[in-house]
Amino acid sequence: MLGQLGRRPHRTITTPISPAYAKQILELQEAGTTEEDLHPVVVEAITESYFRNGAPEPMGCARISRTPSP
Repeated sequence: MLGQLGRRPHRTITTPISPAYAKQILELQEAGTTEEDLHPVVVEAITESYFRNGAPEPMGCARISRTPSP
């Protein structure tokens, strides 16, 4: 469902992130970094926290493991 101006409604995601990412995000915000420029750092922090720290897979998603080729 699209919201006003054809945008998707805002979603709130709550997941703990590492202190290192929290510090980096806060420092970037204090330096005047735009929300758009913060996006890659926030995505990386959430990815590390949610997908790599044993959280259950969201429905329809699967982990892909790479095994070394012989």
